[in-house]
Amino acid sequence: MKVKGSFVVIVALGVCASAKGQAGLNDPLGRCCFLGIVPEPALCQVMTEDNCLGLPAPVSWTEGEDCQGDPCNVEIPFSGCGKLGWGPQSCILFHADSGETFAVDNTGGFFPGARVWVSGTVDPDSFACFPVSIPALENNTIGRCFEGCGTLVQGVECVLFQADAGGLFLLENLGGFQVGDKVEVTGCLNPSCVTICQQGNGCIEGNTIRACDEPLGRCCFLGIVPEPALCEITTEAECFEFAAPISWTEGEDCEGDPCNTGVTFSGCGKLGWGPQSCLLFRTEDGRSFALENTGGFFPGARVWVTGTIKPNSNLCFPVNTTAIEDNTIGLCFRRCGKLVQGVECVLFRARGGGLYVLDNLGGFQVGDRVAVTGCLNPSCVTICQQGNGCVEDNTIEPVTPGACSHDLVGTINSTATFTSGEAEATSSPLDATSMLMSE
Repeated sequence: MKVKGSFVVIVALGVCASAKGQAGLNDPLGRCCFLGIVPEPALCQVMTEDNCLGLPAPVSWTEGEDCQGDPCNVEIPFSGCGKLGWGPQSCILFHADSGETFAVDNTGGFFPGARVWVSGTVDPDSFACFPVSIPALENNTIGRCFEGCGTLVQGVECVLFQADAGGLFLLENLGGFQVGDKVEVTGCLNPSCVTICQQGNGCIEGNTIRACDEPLGRCCFLGIVPEPALCEITTEAECFEFAAPISWTEGEDCEGDPCNTGVTFSGCGKLGWGPQSCLLFRTEDGRSFALENTGGFFPGARVWVTGTIKPNSNLCFPVNTTAIEDNTIGLCFRRCGKLVQGVECVLFRARGGGLYVLDNLGGFQVGDRVAVTGCLNPSCVTICQQGNGCVEDNTIEPVTPGACSHDLVGTINSTATFTSGEAEATSSPLDATSMLMSE
């Protein structure tokens, strides 16, 4: 079994619990909204993000904001596209493209797996999936999701949006763009709207609009016959609209046979239940894979995985899924910090504490502030004579604004369910950084 540091995880869960809530002296402060013993109203306190997410029932954390007025109990609107899926208690959940998950008051007759557009007011502590408490969208509208690029054109009576995929549509919001502009539109498709435009295939309501500059790349996907994988040049959004996408690589072409050469994957994500009680690994870019080796981790664990993608696997028999085979698995490590000179080695000092040996320094030098992602191995053996372990197979990049807003080492959720290898449903997250390692 290829498990990196799994024994130490068990030890750390007991040893490090007292470290919960600790934060670095330089961590930014912000407004933490959280639930108290009485769920409503939400409470507010200024603290670090780590301390906020370490509370029993955090709702949100906003850097640099204070608690003046009643900022934690204002109605929070949401609108956007996503996918419906099964959640706890056979409850239908909406998994937004932004990464959030909500129960919905109104499913509009749509079934799990449908891609929809939803608009409503966020209730951060809903019992719509009783007895599990999860955020919900109340008094929501729901409809077909439209997303795509096209051109604004002058119609008989109105400025219309001519979609690249076909169709003329009236937009609720032109966003200051003019006839001839190439734009990307996302919103709720209403084919039966009534307008004065005398033409068109319907309206796109509640839409967002921006300049369309989507890059092209190589899309590998499965056809009617699962093997071999097919290749087509598309945008990333178009690629993942295929029934069985495997991967999309910006700027690459389809020369040779690039989709059938053992595509590898390495990165962080979360484990959750899939079909046939099969554990699935959901990547941060939204893909789902069955795993040959789960390393003793449970649903809800945030892990780092590397292996070879097999597009037509029977690991979740009789359901056919895409899988990562011959994989290694360990704790996901993502931290910002600084490279420092240790006794024998250049080490990474993480923001909030901890010294780590990196597999890859990426040409950076002592004193550089960097963001590191990789697999945490707390029990590695090195010649460095110091440190809290190794971050293996890591990526490393300069710190950019927002890069450090989600420092983590593992996350545990009370429920995690992926439906048909696609959607993720979680209840309130519990940051397990302090339980998995000493700060």
